[in-house]
Amino acid sequence: VDHPENQASIGSWTLQGEGVSVLNRLANLPVVFFMDESLKAILFPTLISAIFNNTVNRDNLAEEMSLEPLASFLTQMKEKKEFDGIFGRFPQDKIDEAIEFINQAEE
Repeated sequence: VDHPENQASIGSWTLQGEGVSVLNRLANLPVVFFMDESLKAILFPTLISAIFNNTVNRDNLAEEMSLEPLASFLTQMKEKKEFDGIFGRFPQDKIDEAIEFINQAEE
């Protein structure tokens, strides 16, 4: 989180010379990753960490998918105070800032 070099690599590294970044690959995983709660608890914090305070990654991800589910995920975690699944990848004290940053892309 907030590590621009790592975020840049996720947004620009391509797999097997296909010209598709790791971030784009994650955004295009099968729908089960976005629907199953246990898989979403892994994928969403990873996506949020990859785009947090990085407008290039955020805007690239917004071209691949709606960012609203990410903001909703953070809001739900905050309201339920269920942070176990996200703390390995995203700190609790940055949740409000992340929601605001994600929502800026939707404007």
